[in-house]
Amino acid sequence: MTGGASKAHERRVELDGMLNVRDLGGMPAAEGKQVRSGQILRMDSPQFMTESAAGTLLGGGFRTVLDLRYPTESEQEGIGFLAHERIRHVNVPIASSDNQTAPGLRQMLEAAEGQPPAEVVYEYYQGYFTTANGKAITTAVREMANADSLPLIVHCAAGKDRTGCVVATALSAIGVPDEVIADDYAASADAVPAIVARLHGLGTYGDIDQTTVDLQRTRAETMLLVLQWLKDEHGGARRFLLERGMTEDELERLEALLLVDADEDVA
Repeated sequence: MTGGASKAHERRVELDGMLNVRDLGGMPAAEGKQVRSGQILRMDSPQFMTESAAGTLLGGGFRTVLDLRYPTESEQEGIGFLAHERIRHVNVPIASSDNQTAPGLRQMLEAAEGQPPAEVVYEYYQGYFTTANGKAITTAVREMANADSLPLIVHCAAGKDRTGCVVATALSAIGVPDEVIADDYAASADAVPAIVARLHGLGTYGDIDQTTVDLQRTRAETMLLVLQWLKDEHGGARRFLLERGMTEDELERLEALLLVDADEDVA
C-alpha cells in the first residue's frame, strides 16, 4: 500500500449501515493547498444508512445528495433516511453507453478474458466521458461548484465506479495529483466483497454476485489510465469540463469552495 492509499483509508468515515464512505478532505493539491474537510463525502448508496447515521449528517449541515444512479435505480432504491426536507436530492445519471448498462461492466470483463481487469474497467469508464459527450459528468461537477449545495454527498450504488469517475474529474480539475486520486479510488477495494453481497440481494442488481468480486475491485492503475486518457484526448479534466459548458468562473469557484491552505483546514 502506498502512502497515498494509507491516507485514503485514514479518511474513511464510519456511518452505521454504510460500507464505503470517505471524506475528500485532506487530499493535497497544488501550491500548498489541500481539499477542505467536511465538504464532500463519497459513498455507496445511502439507502442502507441507519436513521441515527442520517441524523449525524443532517446535524453536520449536509444539504445535497448527488445521486449518480440511473433513474430506475434512484426511484426503486431511494436514499433512505436522507429523504428529508432539509436535503436536496439531485439525480444526475452517469451512463456508460446510450443504452445505459449495455454493454455492462461484467459482460465486458468476461468478454475480455486474459486482458488485465484494470484495462478493461478503464475502457468501460471511458463510456462515462463519451456518452452524450460527457455532459452528465460536467453537470455533476457543476453541482459541486454550487455553494448552496455544500456540504454534499455524492454516491452511486457501490460508490466506486460512477462516483469514482465524477470525483476524479472534480479533483483533477482543481489540481489534486493523479497518484492521490488513484489511491483514493483504490481505497474502495476492501469494501467490494460486502458491497457485492449486499447489492446481489436487491432485484435491481441481480447480475452482480460473488463471482464478480475480483473483477469489481478498484485498482489504482485503472484510474491512472483514465486520468492519462483525459490528458491525451481532452487536455485534462479541466479542459474537458470547459469544453462541455463549465466556465472558468465556475472552476475558480470550485477551487475556492473545496481548497484551503494545508495548515488551515477546518471541517
